[in-house]
Amino acid sequence: MHFSAILIAGAALLSAVPAVSIDTLVLLDGECDFRIDGQKLECAGKTVYTTFTNRRVEISALPTLLAAVAFSGGKDIQLEPGSYQLTVDRLILSGGTVVPADGFCSVEMRADGQRVYKVEGKAFAHDGRRFEFDFKPIPKPPTIKHFDVERKASQSTNCQSTLIVHGLVFRGSAVCNQAWLDRPGSYKLLAEAQACNQIAGAKKFLARGFRDFDRKAREIGMSAACQEINEIIQKFE
Repeated sequence: MHFSAILIAGAALLSAVPAVSIDTLVLLDGECDFRIDGQKLECAGKTVYTTFTNRRVEISALPTLLAAVAFSGGKDIQLEPGSYQLTVDRLILSGGTVVPADGFCSVEMRADGQRVYKVEGKAFAHDGRRFEFDFKPIPKPPTIKHFDVERKASQSTNCQSTLIVHGLVFRGSAVCNQAWLDRPGSYKLLAEAQACNQIAGAKKFLARGFRDFDRKAREIGMSAACQEINEIIQKFE
């Protein structure tokens, strides 16, 4: 199963909590032993540790018959660098079915996290079933993907564009028609820009918007530049 397939399985699990995003995903390769009520099921040689923006954690086994079973909890503890434990309060099946449960997952690893020696999960579902898995990773560093970094980079890029457009509209309105500053579209753009004013270089991007309007007025004429500002404001109304 490739990394993209793991993400698809994760997306299926996320359907149980649609407003939540993944923060970090750790993928391990190795040998999986997965059982329900003591009956062994064929299991892919991978397991996935996932943290979410709501601070919940899932450790997922990938039994072939069920596609994915996530041992999910909101409380975890790491008393020492090489030992981690998650308290499980639910199981999430592929497709987003949530099964209340009580149990735990434990991870034994090297202190720097670059080698994981064992992953174990046991949970008693409230419907009476017993879910268990043991996973022995192969001796190599895990694959780690930080979605929070990508989101922040995307948010930063979006904010840069918002600040530039705000600078453009503010400068254009001040020159073309100051009444435009009181239009709903201008207020909406102002609110979006204020939400971005803490990013690095915020003033620089605003100043770029000012310069962009002045350059545009020189290139296409003041009347045409003002018309473009009016059209930009209309898009926010």
